[in-house]
Amino acid sequence: MKYELKKLFSDKFLLFMMILLLCANCVLAYRAAPNDKEWQEALNAFYTDYKQNASAYDKRYNEYLTVREQAINNQIEAVLRGENPDEYAFKEPRTIAPDSGYTDIEFYTAVYSRKEYGEQYQERLKQIIKDTENNLKVVTDPYMRAYLSDVKETYTAMYSLQHSENSISGWEAYFSYNVMGILLLFGVIIAALLLATGDNDTGTEPILFVSAKGFCGVIGQKIIALFMFCLLGVIAFEGSAFVLFCTRTSFAGAGEFLASVESYMLCPYAIYIYEYALIRILLRVLVLFSAGVFLLLIARLIPISFGYLAFGVAFVGAHYVINTTQTALGSVWGSLNLFHTLDFSNYFSRYTSVNIWGYSLPLPFAVITLCIVILFACIAGLLLLWKKTQSRKRLTVKLPTLPSYTPRTALGFECKKLLFGQKLLLPLVILISLKLITCAAASNQAIPYKEQLYRNYMLTLQGEVNEEKDHFLEEEQVLFSELFEKADENQRRHECGEITYAELLASNLTLRSAEKQYEIFLEVKEEYDRIRQLNSQGIPAKIVYGTGWKKLLLGGPDLLLILVLVLGSFAYSMENKEKLRHILHGTAGGRSKMFWHKLFICTAFAIACCVLFSLLDLWSISKSYPLPEWTAALKSVAGLASAAETLTIGGALLLLFLKRVILSVALTCVAVFISQTTRSSLLAPLIFTAGLFIPHGIYLLVGGGTWIISVPNLFCFSSTFDVKSLPILLVIITVFVILLIRTRRQLAEEEQKGG
Repeated sequence: MKYELKKLFSDKFLLFMMILLLCANCVLAYRAAPNDKEWQEALNAFYTDYKQNASAYDKRYNEYLTVREQAINNQIEAVLRGENPDEYAFKEPRTIAPDSGYTDIEFYTAVYSRKEYGEQYQERLKQIIKDTENNLKVVTDPYMRAYLSDVKETYTAMYSLQHSENSISGWEAYFSYNVMGILLLFGVIIAALLLATGDNDTGTEPILFVSAKGFCGVIGQKIIALFMFCLLGVIAFEGSAFVLFCTRTSFAGAGEFLASVESYMLCPYAIYIYEYALIRILLRVLVLFSAGVFLLLIARLIPISFGYLAFGVAFVGAHYVINTTQTALGSVWGSLNLFHTLDFSNYFSRYTSVNIWGYSLPLPFAVITLCIVILFACIAGLLLLWKKTQSRKRLTVKLPTLPSYTPRTALGFECKKLLFGQKLLLPLVILISLKLITCAAASNQAIPYKEQLYRNYMLTLQGEVNEEKDHFLEEEQVLFSELFEKADENQRRHECGEITYAELLASNLTLRSAEKQYEIFLEVKEEYDRIRQLNSQGIPAKIVYGTGWKKLLLGGPDLLLILVLVLGSFAYSMENKEKLRHILHGTAGGRSKMFWHKLFICTAFAIACCVLFSLLDLWSISKSYPLPEWTAALKSVAGLASAAETLTIGGALLLLFLKRVILSVALTCVAVFISQTTRSSLLAPLIFTAGLFIPHGIYLLVGGGTWIISVPNLFCFSSTFDVKSLPILLVIITVFVILLIRTRRQLAEEEQKGG
């Protein structure tokens, strides 16, 4: 185990990545921590004084209320007399903590709201129990009945929980910070790959395969090393985040029940705050460790680094999509995805369960059970993999080759070596196939009812503003008004006994449908008025159904295309692995020709995929949403009102395509430069992949923010159209032209020196 730990923690790239992730965690924790330490310390001191002199403070508070009420009455009388009421305004006293700058009412409000928390808690639980009992009378679904019964039983037991009036500070903000779990997941992906491929890269793996118990023993040591990595990582990340929170806020009340924290009022377990802090650490270690062992098995099954990285990104991306998709109560996928399980506030903020064939299984128990099952299954899979290799029949993946074709040009040789020698063709074909499947599924997606109403209105009004369309909108408004008046009349007639309840119910159903349609009508009318206002300003805007255009122009990053661009980071992988660099560099012009051929192949492939993916997006969106008036001003689309006045929709689409191509070429050049600079077949793809997805992951977690977070995300291939990003693109073009010229000169100088 010491040997595996030493190999793992001595890897420079892993250490660099963990330091980078730890720094990102510190920055995000510092941003998330509330800067209220001075206030919390003053408030905690007041809590101590109040407990010792409660009656005196209550008397002072009643006097304060009397004086304030008298001041308000004096202001009212001053207004009646025609005097200035500001002269009689009440001045908030600062007698409790005069040096802190906080008023007395702020301290009193905090203390008395805390005193009332116990009553609010019991009232909330009483209402939940009552609502649950009413729902049990009408619900017939087996899972819902089991879930509601568990809710009633849980909160009936929690009803008698006693809450103290002590101060609680800092913990609510700290427990809401859960970014560290996702950051550690990136580190676990890299650690699993290094543990799986380390022996093969150092050439010691054949020895393990011929020994009797070598492979099995080493796999066990790798699993233990991965556990230590997860444990130390969680402790380091939790500890650093806690220290940074301590610098900005004050912590108090660790010995109180977790339900004493306001956001955890409905916590279904009678645990203390310090116990929950420990449980968070243990559960995070368990989730990350089980995910790490699963990734370790995948890394052993997939012999290609690019394929593993693609799987890792797709694995995390799939969990992210599932987490952001609205799911039904008790959904297994919605409750047990990685993003949900690493956010531990979901476990303890209220009672939640998972629907297992109609049975209600509490969420924490379900997570622990799932992690244990994954651990045992993956460990068994790794040991079965050892049995496959005992007879030297190592598990391999058959990939396509070109044995009968010998390229006659250096460019063709480099192309064959990159795509087939590195066995990258199959992963690339899979990624392109996934894009095709995704676009085909999107083209057949059902359009929501409200969107259908909006589309019908916008296509009817499409074009320029005129009197005929004004008249159409006026008639629609009259029809809605008459319908709503008729609904009120039917309600009156039912109360008078003129119509039956069934007739009233049918009228109400029609009314609800009309209300939904009227909401869309108001949106359309607002858009129509916006276009009219733009026309009055001299901007040639038109009525345009812009949903499809917004999906094209504001679609966001295409992660599948980003994975395709990783191809360039494998440009020198074979030379590094087979020690061929010095031979190729020794030939006349070999260094330069090889570099430019690799760069040409990778950039040409990136541009081709960029064009293909853009056409697929255009096809899939146009199948579901019409794309009319491409010659209209871009300001005609509501979500793009900040665009240039003279820019058309077609022009914006062309600029977006050029932006995609430029970023594709830029990212591919970066990948080739990294691959040419490094001397490791694994280091270049890891650096490039981490550099792409870590900034994008931080951007998603914090939701944008300052330019420090937004600009790196530009290199994560944000394909959203934005006029402000065009100058940045010009800077990118200039930098890469200079970089190419400098690289050309550097290669020429190295060849002249024979280095």
